[in-house]
Amino acid sequence: MSKKLCGVGYGSTVVENFVREQREKRRLSSFFSPDVLRAVVRGQEEASLGSTRRVVTVLFSDLRGFTSISEKLQPEQVAEMLREYLTEMTEIVFKHGGTVDKYIGDCVMALYNVPFEDPEHAVKAVRTGLEFQERTLAAAERWEAKYGVKIRNGVAINTGEAVVGTLGSLQRLEYTAIGDTVNLAARLESITKDYGASIIISESTYEHVKRLFPTRQLGEVTVKGKTVPVKIYAVLPPDIRKYLRAVLDAGAILTDASTGQVCQVRTRDISEGGLALADVPPEWTIGAKVEIRLEGGELPRPLMAEGTIAWRRGNDAGITFTAVESDSVAEYVASRC
Repeated sequence: MSKKLCGVGYGSTVVENFVREQREKRRLSSFFSPDVLRAVVRGQEEASLGSTRRVVTVLFSDLRGFTSISEKLQPEQVAEMLREYLTEMTEIVFKHGGTVDKYIGDCVMALYNVPFEDPEHAVKAVRTGLEFQERTLAAAERWEAKYGVKIRNGVAINTGEAVVGTLGSLQRLEYTAIGDTVNLAARLESITKDYGASIIISESTYEHVKRLFPTRQLGEVTVKGKTVPVKIYAVLPPDIRKYLRAVLDAGAILTDASTGQVCQVRTRDISEGGLALADVPPEWTIGAKVEIRLEGGELPRPLMAEGTIAWRRGNDAGITFTAVESDSVAEYVASRC
């Protein structure tokens, strides 16, 4: 009899533990990828969810103009779009080892280097941002065909210390991060459109990734809530042809950075990442580093830039920007796209 009671007690404990584990999985599945979730629930890292101060990389991303888009569609259509979009973005975060902190309408907040240490946290956050752009472009084509609306995605990334863990009230707890690092990331996301940049990173993130991704310095900005200007950078996609481009017919002067040779060319189109040129002499070869001066063609201000010849087709050539002295390119492209 006692053996039966013992067996029943053991079985009840197993069932209780199983139910508790399944309940915990459901609660945490919205934050963590399946692999991380398994490690957390199994108790391999029992202290990993407790609040602690640590270095994190924070990513904020949202859809530009989603409020105005929502006003043009039925609520059911908006819900369908948002569900599809957030599902895809969450998959990308998990793919690159990130944790989804929360959704704020169409905004996604993600954390890296949590709950487990990851020395590549900043790199993986930037990779997430780049894939966000790719997948959003694909979604934009579908939604424009289906609903007649256009969407764009803005991403901002910042690295620094924050308090991370299970935080909240007695009634509701969430796995999240708080601190100035998080606030700055949110502020930077809000200015991506102002700079015509798809992805903006802070100087602290830039120091982690500067040798791994093409970037362009945007200057310094004083964001709301901070008195000290912050140096920011745009992350350029590996293929600059994926940028929004605008036709530009103007004269430009190229200077070879190594020889000082000068030639006059004409522009065909321009984007945040570079420009296409016509009438480029054949001796100006792929890989050459050049300086560009461009005026006219309805640009709001003269453009001074540095770049590299990325491709040649006959007398045409493409330049990838490595440095741009003003934001006139972003203004011009935004006004025509």
